[in-house]
Amino acid sequence: MEEIAARPAPADPQSARGKAIGLLTMLVGKLRLSRALADRKFADEVLERGIENAQAFMH
Repeated sequence: MEEIAARPAPADPQSARGKAIGLLTMLVGKLRLSRALADRKFADEVLERGIENAQAFMH
C-alpha cells in the first residue's frame, strides 16, 4: 500500500494512503464485477470504465 501511496504524493506518501486504499478497492471491485457478468461486452465496458475512473481518481 505504501508503494502505491508514494506515487501520487512522493513527498508525503502517508497522506495519500487513504486515496491508495480507495483506488485499490475500486479496482478490485470492478474486476470482480466484470468477471461475474455473463455479457462479455458489458464486462469489457465495466473494465474500461474502471480504468477511466482510476485515472480520474488519481488526478
